[in-house]
Amino acid sequence: LKSIFGLDTYIFADAATINFVNNNQEKQWSALRADAGVGATLTIKRFWKFYNIQPLTLRFDMPFVVSHAPAGEKNVAFRWVLGVQKAF
Repeated sequence: LKSIFGLDTYIFADAATINFVNNNQEKQWSALRADAGVGATLTIKRFWKFYNIQPLTLRFDMPFVVSHAPAGEKNVAFRWVLGVQKAF
């Protein structure tokens, strides 16, 4: 099964700022935004008889801590994000 599937787990932390145009049409930087949590990737390396197809990666991230939570939510909570990556 290792030649067909790959499973990786990780801990992550990210921080960034965003450049945007405010109401006065001036460029402005946002406050620093950050998150941290755990995640996993499942990579399907081979599809049946199709050996030359690039791998499909499914990513599941759980950011437990976010610096700027959406309105009405706490900074520390259970959240999740599912991502799909495929090279065609």
